[in-house]
Amino acid sequence: MKSSSRPPQSSNYRHLVCLAGGNPPSIPDSQSVSNAAVPKTLLKTTLTPAEEFEVRLKRLEMQGQRINTLAEQLARALLDFKELATQINQTNYTTRQGQNDPQQPNPICQYEVVTVPYVYPTPQGALRLTSRPLDLLEAEREAHFLAIALRQRRNRLSPHA
Repeated sequence: MKSSSRPPQSSNYRHLVCLAGGNPPSIPDSQSVSNAAVPKTLLKTTLTPAEEFEVRLKRLEMQGQRINTLAEQLARALLDFKELATQINQTNYTTRQGQNDPQQPNPICQYEVVTVPYVYPTPQGALRLTSRPLDLLEAEREAHFLAIALRQRRNRLSPHA
């Protein structure tokens, strides 16, 4: 993005480039900014198009990593939400049973297909922004199949009369 109020280019015009994790050079109070000694590694003339491309590409990759981190946090929050809703449903059901209420309570939460964003590199080196499904009922399915397997195992091991 180019700024329309750029200072005129001259051979003495330089940019101070801040590096990630670095601290700005400390300048004693007795020296003015113009007389401060700045390490040559921090002095840079304007970026070449190739350097600007690399900087922007790195920022894009970092933003993709940030999206993936936020998506993981969102996925954990959604699973926590589902767990809390399941606990509330169970408490509501148990309470109604204890009160001999014959009416089955409505679930407090219903679930549909949920996706979260995901950024990944393609084999060609591009980045792809897509979504991936979040299976909120995976734990229940796994528990169901485990229960079936355990019943089958118990039936095989128990003597038949």
